[in-house]
Amino acid sequence: MKKPGRQTRQKKSDRILHGSQSKDAILCDYALAPVDRMAIEMDKKWGIDVLPELVSISMSQKYGSAVAKMNAAVEAGDPEECKKRAEVVVRGMQAMDAEAERVGA
Repeated sequence: MKKPGRQTRQKKSDRILHGSQSKDAILCDYALAPVDRMAIEMDKKWGIDVLPELVSISMSQKYGSAVAKMNAAVEAGDPEECKKRAEVVVRGMQAMDAEAERVGA
């Protein structure tokens, strides 16, 4: 019996595996997995959201542009564009990591 004033707790299932997501949305989500993994690695290595601050302004801007384009692809629900843009973002993080090491950050 439900107590007055208390909401009933509902189970929240995984939106990818048990939700009503389209095939394209699922493909976009999984295309982003390498980006998530690389971001976690870079946050562990340099600190949370620090890497873009350690490189040149032009490199940070290029990375920001790549992230914006990836986000637009996700918003559009285009799996092929998500894959392509995710690969660009991963390469951007790798390039920033190399530059940060090169300048002795």
